[in-house]
Amino acid sequence: MKKLNIIIGLLLLIAKPPKYLFMLLLAIGIAASSAQLLKTQVFSQSNRPSSEYGEQIRQIQGIELHKNYSFPSGHTTAAFCMFSVLAFSMRKKSWQIVSAVLACLVGVSRMYLGQHYLMDVVAGACLGSFIG
Repeated sequence: MKKLNIIIGLLLLIAKPPKYLFMLLLAIGIAASSAQLLKTQVFSQSNRPSSEYGEQIRQIQGIELHKNYSFPSGHTTAAFCMFSVLAFSMRKKSWQIVSAVLACLVGVSRMYLGQHYLMDVVAGACLGSFIG
């Protein structure tokens, strides 16, 4: 996710006025802080699918399954925030659609990897889109 943020930041720096890069950095900072605050302070008792279903979840090699701090999905929050800023900065509808699809794929990947429930991802998408 960090590499993707850097790539999009560089694209915005090259293609758009600096205000878009500033908006992206500010929005991602606010989104990440908000998601972490919600995870650790407000919904600290929310467990991830691995704590509920244990061995029933298909383990993917190289992926560590976390147990706590599920709600909201931080990756999904960051993705929707980043891609909404990108979509607002682009004039072409095709780029806006690509941004939305990529953000959705991040959310789907969080569920596929067994890290989050659908509600975690939906909340992260709403939070990230709103902040973006």
